[in-house]
Amino acid sequence: MKLMIAIGLTLSATAAAAQTNTTCQNFGAITNCQTSAPSQAQGVNWGLAQPPPNYSNTYAEAYQRGQAIAAERQRQRQALADQAAADARQEQAREASYEQNQRYVHAGQLIDSGHCDEAKSFALQSGDLDLGAKIAALCSAK
Repeated sequence: MKLMIAIGLTLSATAAAAQTNTTCQNFGAITNCQTSAPSQAQGVNWGLAQPPPNYSNTYAEAYQRGQAIAAERQRQRQALADQAAADARQEQAREASYEQNQRYVHAGQLIDSGHCDEAKSFALQSGDLDLGAKIAALCSAK
């Protein structure tokens, strides 16, 4: 009875791991099997079956992008360092100008009170030869 049931029955087996279809037919002592690959109509995403990308190019491009990013960050760090140095120079110039202004004010107060010799000696002791020359010219004119 088993033999009669097997005769004429069509068996279908799908090997999922291999993504193939196998169809077998039994005719008595003879078994006829056919294996075929699925077609696109059977819902296979053939985009997944594409060859892998060229990893050497992908790696090289990633490396180049990394190098460009590192170079840009270095330029930014250098720009910040240059700006900090410029700010420090500007602050030093501002302090020097303030100190010079204070020397001029003090020397002017001494001259106004009639102490020209003290004003000259103050200018020379502070190392401001230009102020000393101006005081000498101003006091000699009085």
